[in-house]
Amino acid sequence: MRTKLLVLSICLIFLYGGCSSAGGGDAELTAQGKAIETFTGYVMVVGGVASGESTRFTIKIREYTSDEDTLKYVNILKEQGQPALRAALEKVEVGWIAPTGQLQEPVNLARSHNVEGGRVINIVKTRYLHFLEFALGTPRSRDYDITFIQLKIDEKGVGDGVMFAGTKLMFDANDKLVLEQRGTTVIKINGVRLK
Repeated sequence: MRTKLLVLSICLIFLYGGCSSAGGGDAELTAQGKAIETFTGYVMVVGGVASGESTRFTIKIREYTSDEDTLKYVNILKEQGQPALRAALEKVEVGWIAPTGQLQEPVNLARSHNVEGGRVINIVKTRYLHFLEFALGTPRSRDYDITFIQLKIDEKGVGDGVMFAGTKLMFDANDKLVLEQRGTTVIKINGVRLK
């Protein structure tokens, strides 16, 4: 079952200007001296057979994706489709995400912009495709190979968010980017804190 979610416009997910990061203080630094932002929180499944399940996670963002690179990804999606976008995203790593006790997976795109009272962080990563999905899944299930995460934090670095674990990206008739999620399970993100 699929649910089309008119979640965000293209400018909000990808092209929103004014990328920013907190930085400063006793922040962990990259080799280039840039501040690494670390977010922690809880992921909770709402609906479906796993309803009520939750786990802690950590996301580290080493750098935010530039306007130029973001526009490049948008054009790849428009002109060549999601398989080409996935191939391009897999070549970059701007951070990583890991549920507690599990291996970390790369974050391929991250955007941050200021809003009244805080910030919105949009994260895109390619979804790991399990062996059984190739062996037993339908080809359509493999079309939903992008994970989209949105965190909303206030000025104190506290907030919540949402995750769409298996999505297909496309443009509607008004040239707005929409996410089509495979299935109807909602994954909420609670207790987000910026360390």
